[in-house]
Amino acid sequence: MLAEAQERLDEHFLSLSRERAGLGYPVYALEHGLDPSGILALRTALADALARDGALSRAHWLPWIVVAAEIGYDYDGDEYWDSFARAIPNWRAYGNRATIRTWFDAFAKRYGGFRPSGRWAQHFSIIAWPIAHAILPRDLQGQFARHLYDLRYELARRSGVPIGELGSIIRAGDPAGSSRFQHLLDQTELTARLVLALRDEDVLDAVPAIHRPTLARIVADLERRQSARDWLKEARTVLREARMRASAALSRRGGGTASRKDAEPEGGNGARLVARQSAEGAWVLGVSLPDLAQIVRQAGLDPKTLDQTRFRLGDHTSRWMPGRGLLTLAKTEQRIRSLVQLASQSILYFERDIPCLSGLLAGAARIKGNSPWLLRIQEDGVARQLIGNYVRAGQNYLIVSEIELAPEIVHVLKLQAIAAGVEDGTVYILRIPRTLGANELKALDAIKIGHRLCANIEPMGLVPRWDGAAGCSVWLTTEELLLRLSADHPVQEFSVSVDGCPVVRIPVGNLPEAIVSLGCLPAGPHVIEVGALTKGAQGGQLEPERLDIDVRTPLPWRQGVRQQAGFRAIREPDDASLDNILDGKARLAIVGPPERAVAVDVKLFNLSGQPTERIPLGRVASLADEPALRRLLAKLAQGTRAEEIHSAPRVDLAFAVDELGVDTLSFFHKVRPLRWRLEVEDRAYSVRLIDEAGADHAVTIKQFNVSRPDVGVDVDYDQCLGGCAVAAPGALFVATSEKKPFSAIVSVPPQRDRIALTDLDAAVTVSPSLDGPKHIPRLLALLRHWSRAHQVLGPIGMVRKAEVCAAFEQRVAAIVCGTDWARRAWQCRATQIPSLDQLQREIGASPGFGSRLKSTDWRQAIGDGSAPTAFAHFAEVYRVSSDPELCALALQLALSPATVKFDTPDKGVPSWERLAQVPALAKGAFFVRLVVGLAINTVPTTEMVCA
Repeated sequence: MLAEAQERLDEHFLSLSRERAGLGYPVYALEHGLDPSGILALRTALADALARDGALSRAHWLPWIVVAAEIGYDYDGDEYWDSFARAIPNWRAYGNRATIRTWFDAFAKRYGGFRPSGRWAQHFSIIAWPIAHAILPRDLQGQFARHLYDLRYELARRSGVPIGELGSIIRAGDPAGSSRFQHLLDQTELTARLVLALRDEDVLDAVPAIHRPTLARIVADLERRQSARDWLKEARTVLREARMRASAALSRRGGGTASRKDAEPEGGNGARLVARQSAEGAWVLGVSLPDLAQIVRQAGLDPKTLDQTRFRLGDHTSRWMPGRGLLTLAKTEQRIRSLVQLASQSILYFERDIPCLSGLLAGAARIKGNSPWLLRIQEDGVARQLIGNYVRAGQNYLIVSEIELAPEIVHVLKLQAIAAGVEDGTVYILRIPRTLGANELKALDAIKIGHRLCANIEPMGLVPRWDGAAGCSVWLTTEELLLRLSADHPVQEFSVSVDGCPVVRIPVGNLPEAIVSLGCLPAGPHVIEVGALTKGAQGGQLEPERLDIDVRTPLPWRQGVRQQAGFRAIREPDDASLDNILDGKARLAIVGPPERAVAVDVKLFNLSGQPTERIPLGRVASLADEPALRRLLAKLAQGTRAEEIHSAPRVDLAFAVDELGVDTLSFFHKVRPLRWRLEVEDRAYSVRLIDEAGADHAVTIKQFNVSRPDVGVDVDYDQCLGGCAVAAPGALFVATSEKKPFSAIVSVPPQRDRIALTDLDAAVTVSPSLDGPKHIPRLLALLRHWSRAHQVLGPIGMVRKAEVCAAFEQRVAAIVCGTDWARRAWQCRATQIPSLDQLQREIGASPGFGSRLKSTDWRQAIGDGSAPTAFAHFAEVYRVSSDPELCALALQLALSPATVKFDTPDKGVPSWERLAQVPALAKGAFFVRLVVGLAINTVPTTEMVCA
């Protein structure tokens, strides 16, 4: 079966590749064309072959990547290779991820397959292939539909931009989805082609960008959810309406008749010319055949009649095909070899004439029109023939001619001759400027190409709403109606009429456009007509453009607040993370009526963006009470919930104020290519490394136990992939790839049926040998490892992390302040015994030094950045130290030790030795921390790098 599947898939993908040759459309592994039963049979056969052979077979590489793409389509964002192992038993034993990537690369080379790009593809260099070839995985479809809905008007407004720019617009749309969804948007070419395919599914194009059955499958899955179905329907409606004429932003009527004629390729049932541009920029000329199968059916002709003859394309003199193969050419594009040969003859030739068939195809098998033919380059990058041979200002065209055009015409129209893959004839690119002069019009007339002129209306300032039921744009009585007026030809003046009132004439002189304010119109329907009087010998009144609008009164406040919250939650800076807010490095506030209370909930989401849990956090009596809000949010860093919150890919803080509504702030945690997973079975804890980076560089792993946090032990990479046992109380695991650490703290409870409070004590011990100023760089490096762990797993993991970090900080304090004073200062933080006054007296130096430190408002000084200057000033005044750099270093070491860095560890040793020789300065700095800690739990910190 696998050999047959390999051959069948190879033929299928080669067929897709040949169809898309020169068009720039990549091929995706998901476009395999198999039904669900075929996919299941393929999985079963591959699993049996893997169990039998114990290795992946190169002879069946296509079935493997098809199944890999299918698994990517069902991928839920948790772990791709776990999903793969569930679908293919024995994969863990015999599978090879690098081989899958190699085969995807071979797929891209052989069939012109899609190549993933972007930062995510670089970090996840193996799984990026099957997930990208899944086009739009199921778990991201709802988010994509919502994102497309949110961007529908922007995409419609800029529908004519190139593929690359369209993808960038989609990526820059500020999505509120999961991090995986943002990674999908990094594939700008993929998302742009997907949007165009969804928009143009109703257009029976010869060569679609995505295989029609595959696109139909994605759409069907999208529409399974009511919300996604509604979003997609509305977005497609807006985008499809924009195909008519992008500048008709305000009206669906009026001058649209002419623009529609010009925008859509015409030709009835006849063949038409088409040209597509390859990824390298070369144009390929072809002919798009009509629906030949429908013509045969409508004539009541038995398809068996076609078996009586053979046929060939007119410029393929030696390539005869079976007569029934004519049906397979329906609505396809065929590349042209000889333009002259097809210009005056039939595209199809029959070896044996069948009268009824020849008559049916007489018109359909000929290229409509005469040389030169005009093709408009449309928003999807494809040039399609226009039967009317009319051009519009600001558009780009191809002119296809049997003979070379006169040099003077080429010069006036600035035509650029291009190669289009034909043996004869000439193809030019024609770029029509915003305004056409008399010479250009004369040159166009000489080659029998006309032009259409029209007045254009576009909105200025406010973006109008659209009422699909009434078929008009909607404004409010409080909104000033500003319009930009322009035309496709130099004009002397514009004329504006509102509701049939006398026309107002607006002279424009040499200006290309005019901006007109109609003021605030009264409620009700209105009709606005805009015309223009052209300049020059061809002067005359342009066809007016009509705008239908409906002006409505604003909603009453009590009704409007149901649709939009009457308050707003803000964070400063806007890109602050949840950790920044909890650490005091960022501000969170609520702007709204101060007398109102707010309820705060926490919502957790998985990697797919689906909600997993809602946690009521509490209420704050006043929207203006920021300290109370900070205290409430501090719960997120405490207790058993802290691990869940810090490990969730997305956390939403929802703020509800009764009838004023709800506002939400979303925080995302990055999904890293190397990450850790905790697994518990029969109370046995193990941690497993998930490596989805696919990097060619080696990964080194170290383990630091909670009880001895400064002692690192090397751990085997393969052992961590399979699962590494972790004993109580837990450990820190650090995987390093390309000098980047990926760490996790794993907490393990005592393995006893009954656990007392004393059993929860981790008994953290830092090696006695790490004593003295020269060891401070090592202690700070270990502190950074533990405090900046990317993941915290297991029960009371945050408690274990805090215990270890406190042990390192206490050892550093003991080195610079003295063991006894540092120990008693730590006791004072917890129990206020000994008293703060006693510790103040033991600082040393002048008594006034400690007194000033205690009386200063350090919270404000830290907040405005003046703390280092104030501390250095007090140290100098009381003759503790006159070195401001040493004073700043002491204060940073006390307030935020994990942020202290030197260019090299050895460079900081002299500074630590000098600080240890001035214990009063060090004690003063840690006394400041004690003063701040007793007054407020959170200390804002700013990371500094010491030179």
